Amino acid sequence: MCIRDRYIQNVKIYRGKPKIRDINEVYTSHHNESICFVKKAYVQHWALLGVSQKFLVPSKNAWDPHPVNVTQVGLVGPNYHTLADNEQTPSVIEHKNTIATLFHIDEKYAETITILNNFVRHKIDSIRVRLT
Repeated sequence: MCIRDRYIQNVKIYRGKPKIRDINEVYTSHHNESICFVKKAYVQHWALLGVSQKFLVPSKNAWDPHPVNVTQVGLVGPNYHTLADNEQTPSVIEHKNTIATLFHIDEKYAETITILNNFVRHKIDSIRVRLT
């Protein structure tokens, strides 16, 4: 397997089913919604502060982002992180100073607005630090 193929593989992540139904369990009620799962390594990431580990997002599309056409995979790999995903595909990714989401920011889904607010606050704070 070449180094480029390592980033293209789509690995199925096991998610255990709870035996007892939780009152606060997240459910999809429309065909264009999906449940987004924050990866355990990124629960305390600045972009996901205030977001629960499972949250509902609008999901009209799917994507499979990977550096297929990138010639310098060694530069992309260490800077590319999947912060959260749904059953089929990554939902929130970070690359250097960018956060990309599969879903639209929608006021019906409070966590999407929280992620946008966290991004704006973090960037404003980083600009203030550079100016001082």
